Amino acid sequence: MATNLFKKYKKAKIRRFFAKREGKLIETHKTALLLKFTKTSDIVTELLHDFALLKSPDVVKFNKRNPIMPFEDASSLEFFSTKTDCSLFAFASHAKKRPHNMTIGRLFEHNILDMVELGVKNYSSIVQHDSDKTGSERGGSARGSKPCFIFQGQEFEQSETHKRIANLLLDFFRGWEVSTVNLAGLDHVIVCSSSPNTIYFRRYSISLKKSGTRIPRVELTDIGPSVDFEIRRTKFATPDMMRASTRQPKDLSTRKMKNVTRDAVAGKLYTIHKGRQDLSTLDVRRPKALRGKRQRTDNDGGASKA
Repeated sequence: MATNLFKKYKKAKIRRFFAKREGKLIETHKTALLLKFTKTSDIVTELLHDFALLKSPDVVKFNKRNPIMPFEDASSLEFFSTKTDCSLFAFASHAKKRPHNMTIGRLFEHNILDMVELGVKNYSSIVQHDSDKTGSERGGSARGSKPCFIFQGQEFEQSETHKRIANLLLDFFRGWEVSTVNLAGLDHVIVCSSSPNTIYFRRYSISLKKSGTRIPRVELTDIGPSVDFEIRRTKFATPDMMRASTRQPKDLSTRKMKNVTRDAVAGKLYTIHKGRQDLSTLDVRRPKALRGKRQRTDNDGGASKA
């Protein structure tokens, strides 16, 4: 692949730029693109700003307004995704039929994969909540920290629409994928409660207090944003497209090896299969007394046969 880039682009800077955007076995973190319609309200504009704080630093925010209608024509969103290399987006709009509208979605190979339109109600921003932290930790959480997630409600288990929306929200706000997490780094939790047509989005800061035992006492403080999302329109990926987006490369799939097991202490253990051994030809050292006894037994047996 590097040879093809060298033939196509002569400048090293351009080759490095396109090399970063090539497909990788292990993809990097996802970046979100935040846009505004030609007409927006103060509520969705402030909510978009809160999304930028939650996704920072993995966010690209457009200040210019764009005449985009995602459910009618998503070509502009796919074009901006290609230019900015973003696989997530949030689009704020406001109209008479759909007031205080927020569209959240994700893309696969710069094509729309999932998209949901949410109505914003009972919104309270991060600024409106009291917070003990300021500066780089505005909103009660450190910049770039990973949140805990809680999805509560039977709709998240029974409704297919709620399941896909929960997966979309988790993909949007989860941040970097890590193998281990420091307990002190879990400084906020996002709680999503469900009703048949509404998702209640709440965010709390986590404070670990002394409890007199090894397990600390956990205190939660509402730090915002706090918003009720009304489910309006949805557009989910087809089964074939979802299967293609979740397919893992063959190089990452580990083939099961026969007769090989792993142990926490000994490490890798191999089982070796051998044929049955003929013990009659086994040469072992025997005392003279045993050898003589065996010869006498053989002679007696031969005499009886005669």
